[in-house]
Amino acid sequence: MASCLIALGANLGLRNQTLDAAVKDLQECDEIQSIRVSRYFETAPVGGPDGQGEFSNAAARIETTLGPSQLHQLLIEIEERHGRVRIERWGERRLDLDLLLYDDIIQKTDRLEIPHPRMSFRRFVIEPACQVAGDMVHAPSGCTIPQLWDQLQHAAPVIELVSLPSPWMKQLCTTLSEENPQGVVLNNYAALQVPSQVTDFPELIQGGLIGLPDFRELLIPSSGQKAVVTPFSPLLFSWMAHKISEKMNTGSSLGSDMFLTSEYQPRLQVLWDTPYEIHLSSETREPLSEENHRLWTQELADWFYEKNHGPLLHLGNHSVEAAAVEINAALQAMV
Repeated sequence: MASCLIALGANLGLRNQTLDAAVKDLQECDEIQSIRVSRYFETAPVGGPDGQGEFSNAAARIETTLGPSQLHQLLIEIEERHGRVRIERWGERRLDLDLLLYDDIIQKTDRLEIPHPRMSFRRFVIEPACQVAGDMVHAPSGCTIPQLWDQLQHAAPVIELVSLPSPWMKQLCTTLSEENPQGVVLNNYAALQVPSQVTDFPELIQGGLIGLPDFRELLIPSSGQKAVVTPFSPLLFSWMAHKISEKMNTGSSLGSDMFLTSEYQPRLQVLWDTPYEIHLSSETREPLSEENHRLWTQELADWFYEKNHGPLLHLGNHSVEAAAVEINAALQAMV
């Protein structure tokens, strides 16, 4: 018997009646033994086209003998039964049912990713989930649902961007700044250059140390700012310090946690697996080899998941434009 968490949402038609009907459909499934449903929350639409109506959102916790793929298929069938038509991403919908958690399974296929990749920073998901899933754990972050909610409520209003250094990070921040003039701060630090080998890291870490005081000032946004998006990543610099220790065969990650303090925790960390091609544009260094890019991308991802303990978003080989769309939607969902 698996314990699963489902998000329910609707912003067309008689929203609450539609959610009631979807819950009834779940209750009538023989393979679902129990169901607990949160109250209904009214929330603003996130990430989609302008002009949409408010959503009714809820969370349901179920106990089921269905496997992940079977449960996912059941949710799709219930959506379609109530008139769901998939036309536009994040567009209006009569009913939206997302499988958020299936026990502590981490799974990614072409059709299904568990946990849901955007659940941990969405207020309209986590707040209702707290009512029915207080003991459930979001496996990638290691946080319970209430811990995620507490961080969304009280952590520094900072979105920290984590990726291998590249000029495209500066381009991404410029794009975000133009679209959110009151919500983005760009720190000009040395790590925006492209390293090609571990011996480049000390220079980049020095740039990080120089920028550290300015970064700490970002923890309190200026008047009118809802959040700060910054490419200054303490987590990235801690990984580089770890790589230096590894290169020197010190047997320990000396200094790798110097940037990671218990006083600071961002509201969201975004890991961006930048495509290899963007690391070939440096005019000041030798190009990063494709092999190093592959290895460092995986090692940074492993470090990210080890050190992250809160809401997260992992972007694959997204272009600058695609990454900006995702981060803009995250900004809307978390504030």
